[in-house]
Amino acid sequence: MPIGNIAAKDITVDDDGFAKFMSIDEAVKYSKTGDTIIVYPGTYFENVDVYKEITLVSYSGDPNDTIIQTLGPDAHVLHVTEDNVTISGFTIIGASTSKYDSGSGIYLDEVVNAFISNNIITKNNAGVILVRSENNTLVNNVAYMNRNGISIGDSDHNVLNNNTVKQNKFNGIVLGYSDNNSLINNNASSNYDSGIRLESSNDNELIVNVVNSNRYGFEFKSSFNNTLSDNTVNSNSAVGIYFKDSANNKVEGNLLSKNLKNIHEDSDRSDKNHIYDNEINDSTIGNILFIISSFFVIVLVAVFRVLKDKINTKKLLISLIASLFVSALIIFTAVIFFTNETFRTIAGGYWSYLEIPVMFMIPATPLIYGWITRDKIGSIVVGIIPWFGFMMSIAIMSGSIYDFFSPIKFIELIFYYGIYSIVGGLAGYFASKRKIEYLLIAIVLAMGWITIFLSGID
Repeated sequence: MPIGNIAAKDITVDDDGFAKFMSIDEAVKYSKTGDTIIVYPGTYFENVDVYKEITLVSYSGDPNDTIIQTLGPDAHVLHVTEDNVTISGFTIIGASTSKYDSGSGIYLDEVVNAFISNNIITKNNAGVILVRSENNTLVNNVAYMNRNGISIGDSDHNVLNNNTVKQNKFNGIVLGYSDNNSLINNNASSNYDSGIRLESSNDNELIVNVVNSNRYGFEFKSSFNNTLSDNTVNSNSAVGIYFKDSANNKVEGNLLSKNLKNIHEDSDRSDKNHIYDNEINDSTIGNILFIISSFFVIVLVAVFRVLKDKINTKKLLISLIASLFVSALIIFTAVIFFTNETFRTIAGGYWSYLEIPVMFMIPATPLIYGWITRDKIGSIVVGIIPWFGFMMSIAIMSGSIYDFFSPIKFIELIFYYGIYSIVGGLAGYFASKRKIEYLLIAIVLAMGWITIFLSGID
C-alpha cells in the first residue's frame, strides 16, 4: 500500500525526476531530525550515509520495485551512524568484498533503536551487520546469497524476528561476542555452513526458529547460558545442534529430524548443557545409507568370489544370512532402547539410533564371513572397506572432517582411519583361517577397536 498523505516533513525521491530529489543520499543531506524520506519505485545506484535521525521508506512498501544498488564493492550500501533510524521496503544489492567490515548491505555502526524491516538484502559481503549496536530490531527481512546473512558483533539486546536468511556462502545468522539478544521465529535454511552460529556469545534467546538444510543447524562455540527452545531443526548435513567448548545452555522443546547427527557436544567443557524434552523423530539417514552401502560392498565381493569359484555358494549364503541376522538383531535391540530419549541422552556422545548396531555389525561381519567361507581375500576386503567407511562417516557426522581441509591434515586423517581399516582386514583374514586360536586373535582385534572407540579415542 502506498504511504498516505505526504506531510510537510516528508521528503520524496524519484529517479525519474518527478520529485524534489533524484538521489536518496542528497535527500538525507537535506533532511532534518524526524523527517521521513519516501522513495518512489526505481533503481538507485548509490551508497548512502544515514547520519541523521530519519525514517527511510519505499513509497510502495514493496522491496521488489525499489532497489538500492552500490556504486562500488568496498562501501556499505546503507551506512547508519545515528540512533532511532527506520529503514523499510527496499532491495539492497551488491556490496561484495572479502573485507569483514566493508561491503555490507546495511551497516549499523554503534547505533541504538534502529528499526530495519521488510527489506531484501542480497549479493553483499554481509546482508546486515551490527557492530557495537544495542536495542535494535530487525523484522521481516530476507537476506540471501550474501557471505553472511546477518552478522551481530559486540552488540547486545537486539531483536531479530521473522527474518529469512538463506543460501548464504557462510552463515545465516552469526553472533560474535554478543549477549542478551533475542532471535525469534527466523528461518535459516540452505546456508553453506551454519544456519545460526554463536561464538563467545552468552545469555541469548533462540526461540521458534526454523533451521533446515545447512551444514550445522545451530552451532555454539565458547558460548554459555543461552536458551534454545521450540525450534525446528531438520535435514542439516553435519549436526543439528552442535556445542564446542560451550556449557550451561538450555535446550528444550526442540524438534529434530533427518540431521546427519541430531545433537553433538564436543569436548569436556560441553558436557554440562541442559538438554531435555526435545522430540527426535528419526535417526541420521546417513547411517542408514551407510548400512545399505556396507552390505552392498559385502554382497558384491561375495558374488565376485563365487564367480571366480573361490568359495562354495551354500557357505556364502549361510554367512550372509548369519551376518544379516546378527545385524538385524542388534538393530532391533538398539531401536527399542534408543527410541527412549532418556536412555539416548545417557548414551550421549557419538551414539545415535544406528551407530551402536553399525559399530558391532562391521567387525562381526568379516568374522562370520571369514569363518564360514574361508575366503581370505574376500574377508580382508569385507573387513577393510565398510570399516573405513564407518570411520569416515563418524568424522563427517561429528564435523571433525571439516577441520582437515589442509592437504597435510587430510593425509593425517586418511592415515589415522586407515589404521582402523587395516585392523578390520586383519580380523577378517584371521577369521578365515578357521582355527580357534586365529579366531580369538580376530575377536581381540575387533574388540580392541571397539574398546578404543568407546573410550573416545576416535
